[in-house]
Amino acid sequence: MTKSQDPKELPASPDEVEPASAPPSQPPKHKASKLVILTLFLVIVLLAALTTGGWLGFQQWQLLQTNNAALRADIRNLQQALNEEKTTTQQFSQQLTALKENNQQAISNLQTELISTARRMTESQGVTRYEWLLAEAEYLMRLSQQRLKLEQDAAGALSILQSADAVLRDSRDAGLLDVRAALADEMTALAAVTPVDTGGIYLKLASLSKQIQQWPVIPQFEPAPAAPEQDSSWMSGLTQFIRIREHTENFQPATLGQFELNRTILILKLEQAQAALLKKNQPAFELALSQASLWLENYFMQRPQAQSIDNQLVELSQTQLNVALPKIGQSLKLLKGYIAQVYALKREAPAEKTGAEQ
Repeated sequence: MTKSQDPKELPASPDEVEPASAPPSQPPKHKASKLVILTLFLVIVLLAALTTGGWLGFQQWQLLQTNNAALRADIRNLQQALNEEKTTTQQFSQQLTALKENNQQAISNLQTELISTARRMTESQGVTRYEWLLAEAEYLMRLSQQRLKLEQDAAGALSILQSADAVLRDSRDAGLLDVRAALADEMTALAAVTPVDTGGIYLKLASLSKQIQQWPVIPQFEPAPAAPEQDSSWMSGLTQFIRIREHTENFQPATLGQFELNRTILILKLEQAQAALLKKNQPAFELALSQASLWLENYFMQRPQAQSIDNQLVELSQTQLNVALPKIGQSLKLLKGYIAQVYALKREAPAEKTGAEQ
């Protein structure tokens, strides 16, 4: 009989073996490493964005500095050109003043000669009213020629010729029909001339410059009137204070310095147009106005008055400064020949003959 085995010595069954105690749970290390990598990635992205933004800002600042330097160079060149134009205008004004003085002197000499001739005729007691009328008509025709040649005033020359024609009409001499016919042709030619209002154009350009000078730095827009059935939402309310304009190129708001610089250049171009107007320089006049219109469209079209000013500049650029003036003098030549015949034959006026016969 076998010995009974001690229960303590019996091998435990696999089912009866107690599991060993598990170690305490710990957070996985790979989650922490992912968080560090994500944080490092975000920091790198942020640094890259800051670096890129700083570089772009520096490039934009350099571009603005280059543009400002170019604009300052342009303004210096324009100011120098304007000074030269002003000097030329002053010289032109001096020449015009001297020409007017010479014209006045010539008219004074002509009047003195006419008075001296009349005095000699009176002293010889051979003068008649008819001869006085012929002398007055000749004087008026000479004066009309000088007005047209020196001052290029077609309207003034026409008015003087009309007075000369009235004097010849009062003479009641049928022998002056050829003279009056030539006079009528010259008056018709002068009436067809369209005068150039140089003074009016000059003052209009000055008024536009004054209006531009009064522009505020920030445009002021008036709120649009509310429609009868307007949406009450807050988005529709913003349309009263916000205006949207489309631009074909990159638009950047102008700073105070850029606005003053662009406005000064625009005014200088208008002053160049005024100088060209006084000199009757058609190409320079049209070029200055076209440059002013282009500058206005590039930098100031967001202002309410800009479109109206642009339309006026386009209209002024179509003005013809140099008008073709007709030649007059044929009637004066015919009258001088007729007066020579009168003095040669010592003929009396028909009106006075009628009076003597009565």
